[in-house]
Amino acid sequence: MDWYKVNKVLGFSDETIEKIRDFFYNLSRRNIKLTEKEKQLCQSVGIDPRLAKIIKSHNVSEIKILPSILDYRNLDFEKSGLDGICAFYVRKDDESMEEIHRIIYRNKQKYLDKGYTLFYFDGKQYGEYYMALAKNKTTSDILRWQQTNGINHGLDNSDVIAKIEEWQQQYDLVLWGCGRDWLHIFFIHEQPKYDFQLGATNEKYHKKHKLWNERTPKFKKFADEVIQFCPDSITQIYRNKTELIKEMERMNGIYLWWD
Repeated sequence: MDWYKVNKVLGFSDETIEKIRDFFYNLSRRNIKLTEKEKQLCQSVGIDPRLAKIIKSHNVSEIKILPSILDYRNLDFEKSGLDGICAFYVRKDDESMEEIHRIIYRNKQKYLDKGYTLFYFDGKQYGEYYMALAKNKTTSDILRWQQTNGINHGLDNSDVIAKIEEWQQQYDLVLWGCGRDWLHIFFIHEQPKYDFQLGATNEKYHKKHKLWNERTPKFKKFADEVIQFCPDSITQIYRNKTELIKEMERMNGIYLWWD
């Protein structure tokens, strides 16, 4: 259900909408339980089974180890590539993808405080995504595991990691998701009181809810660095620099893809 359309019709406040969504979200997950096999798997990689249910989708997909990455979109679930767990989350449509973003956004900081990284990555087929949970792993660890690179533009995995580590020193950067040739990052300083509406945010919203501070990039200037690092950001993803800036301001982050 699109709660923001409900909001427009009924005139509920954002806080009220969020409480309603929380109620139905928690209700839908009450019946999700881990099997004994899944509990043992979680314990084998140091994941608290009580926290692991966050990655099980509403179709109750099986929890697996984070796989070994063989090559582009070729995953080996028989061999662990990084200590952690994941669950298959079919991307049926844009709404399903929005749900993945929403779950990560609403729980990212809570899990970070417990030493966990919650993120998503893509599967073998187009439109396949996995929700993942790893403990005591840095953004660099995850990018190294995924072998994220921009090889078509002369950037190997170490180059990508070096740039992200440089940005992490300057900004409050958190990893949302990554794959072999893409990554999704946010510059979130402080969690807002209610949900992050990806499709309708703007500068006023971010300032009001303290998502921007002195450690947030100045996006108009930052765009030049993004374009240099990932030229496809304006040749394959966004139409031009102006659109890139608008998108970074809208999501308070950036999606990068090296075609």
